[in-house]
Amino acid sequence: MDICLAAQRPGNNQLEVKIYYPHSIVVCPVIIWSPGKGFTKEAYGPLLSYWAGRGYVVIIPEHDDREGDMASAVSVRTKRVMDVISALDSLEAIQTHLSKNHCAVMDTSRIGVGGHSLGSFAAQVVGGVRLTSGKNLRDARPRAFLLISPQGKENYLNDESWRFFDRPAMIITGSNDTSPSGKKKRSWRLEGYVRMPPGRKYLVHIQGGWHGFGGITGYTSWRGSGPRNPVHVQFVQKSTLSFWDAFLCNDSRALKRIAGGTLYDGIGQSVVLMKK
Repeated sequence: MDICLAAQRPGNNQLEVKIYYPHSIVVCPVIIWSPGKGFTKEAYGPLLSYWAGRGYVVIIPEHDDREGDMASAVSVRTKRVMDVISALDSLEAIQTHLSKNHCAVMDTSRIGVGGHSLGSFAAQVVGGVRLTSGKNLRDARPRAFLLISPQGKENYLNDESWRFFDRPAMIITGSNDTSPSGKKKRSWRLEGYVRMPPGRKYLVHIQGGWHGFGGITGYTSWRGSGPRNPVHVQFVQKSTLSFWDAFLCNDSRALKRIAGGTLYDGIGQSVVLMKK
């Protein structure tokens, strides 16, 4: 389902969102998902439809920086954060659209926020990561955060940026997951996990994993995305669903799988799960 929201944005533009939802009238947790640079709300079907098929309403805002090389501008990054917050502010309007179509009912007390690549920047900041300017755009409503290929320290983030990130988070990266420019080492993707305060923080490291994780975007090839790999897509699906189930559904079995480190039992050393 695609809808336009009356959320205020620069230039009085409406915020377009795509919504995935279960095909039954059930009460569902909510996930707000921020795509990576260059991707529209139509991307990430293998991941977002997987969550929706297992009981989640997933909302994807259409960021207006998807075209052009604007990812370095702090104003563009801040606009992405505000798009996520606008989607959170618009949940009542979104529910009206769902109800008109006899779709799922959102439980707005159970919200997660996630993103991939530049989208994870927005998710981190909503979660409490502070910009080098000291600006704080933390939103208290989400319970948990999924950060796939998140940014480390850079022009906009410093050693202290993650100091106040106190809610559950899962970080996913891989041994070939460097920056798109290739100028950053793969350890750059780990910096947020290292600097976050301990407590309900999980790191999934996929051996041989590239920035595209085998096709979670749906599949589009770009510099550094890596080859198709359905197994890596399944790793990401399995990891993220267990994380959402644990912290948005209070599923004790899912929490045991990730907290106990048994999520990948039986598959060798292809995936390493760490926690702190």
